Amino acid sequence: MILRRITKHVKDQNWFAVFIDFLIVVFGVYIGVQVVNWNENRLAREDYNEIFENVIIEMNQNLRRQQFVRHGIKEELPIIQHALEDLRLCRSDENALKNIQAAIIPLSSPYTFLFETTALNQLINHKDYVQNQTLEQRNLINRLHEVSKYFRRQS
Repeated sequence: MILRRITKHVKDQNWFAVFIDFLIVVFGVYIGVQVVNWNENRLAREDYNEIFENVIIEMNQNLRRQQFVRHGIKEELPIIQHALEDLRLCRSDENALKNIQAAIIPLSSPYTFLFETTALNQLINHKDYVQNQTLEQRNLINRLHEVSKYFRRQS
């Protein structure tokens, strides 16, 4: 339809109409490209927000794991302290033996704290996600990444 109109205008040498038809086509293509770009940006932003939410979920899970480990250590520390006190004083009665045996289980399976950073690493390493971050967000994410590396080394 448009090609037929353009051909008719060229044959009639109606250059103003050819120019208008050309502008309509170029403008239509431009609008189409812009709509595709807007949609891609929207989808990228949605992906970024989803990964950011996953970082929050990961950090909350890490906090819960850390609280579990701390709680376990608080419960088992007195058992180990009693056994150490019995060993330090060289006690050999039945109660001292029970304390030492009770301390063997917590000492044989030490707590390890697994610090999960999968979503955080995605935010750090994916170039499209970096483009969606403000400077403040980027600084916060980098700081969180440094803290997570410290916790991973310590665990």
